[in-house]
Amino acid sequence: MTKTKKYMIAVVSSLVIGLMVVSVRIANEAKRIGAYSNPDATASRLAVRQNPNNAAAHMSLAHYYNIAGSRYDSQAVQELQEVVRIEPQNREAKFMLAYKLSKINQKAKALQLYQELAQQQDNWGKAALKHLRNTSTGPSIA
Repeated sequence: MTKTKKYMIAVVSSLVIGLMVVSVRIANEAKRIGAYSNPDATASRLAVRQNPNNAAAHMSLAHYYNIAGSRYDSQAVQELQEVVRIEPQNREAKFMLAYKLSKINQKAKALQLYQELAQQQDNWGKAALKHLRNTSTGPSIA
C-alpha cells in the first residue's frame, strides 16, 4: 500500500471518528432538551449555545416549539423575543411573537406588536391589520 493510500485512509478514519463524536454530542443534547424526534431542533439548540446572537437558530427553535404544540408556547415566545432583540426589523418574528403572546394571554403586548406591524405596507402589515380588525379587545387567535 502506498503512502498516499495510507494517508487517505487515515484522513477518512479521522473524519468518521469526528462525525461519530458530533453525533454523540447531538444525541446527548437532544436527550437534555427533550427533542428526541427532531434533530433540526437539536442542531439549532447547539447553534444557539455556540452563538447566542444567531437569529436564524433562534427562529428555527421557535418554529420547532410552534409545531410541538401549545405546551411549548412560552419557549417559542422566548426564542422569538431573542430574534426580535437580535433583528429588530424582522417582521415575521414580530408577527409570530404577537401571535404567541396572544395565545398565552399577554394581549396588551401582542396588540402593541400588531399595531407596529400594521403600519407597514407589506404582507405582515396586512395580516396584522386583519388580526386587529377581527377583535375589539385586542388580538384573539383561535
